[in-house]
Amino acid sequence: MALQAAKRRGVKLGSPIAAQTIAAARAAKSAKVAKAGEPTRIVIADIQAAGVNSLSGIARALEARGIKTPSGKGAWHARQVSRLLKDR
Repeated sequence: MALQAAKRRGVKLGSPIAAQTIAAARAAKSAKVAKAGEPTRIVIADIQAAGVNSLSGIARALEARGIKTPSGKGAWHARQVSRLLKDR
């Protein structure tokens, strides 16, 4: 009841420090992901230079070259390639 009343009065709930911490953690994770994907992006550039430009074609080429997915398991899919290229 007290929290609902505070919300109605316009009181901002939560810690501003927590919001800053979350933002810093997101930025750190994004930087880590971008750095980890760089070797694969180099391979993708090589694949594209060979004339393969569709996302599914790139995924098949990564599979053929034995490049592991970011999780290290499973097969490459077009959506994964799209995300990897977007994270540049």
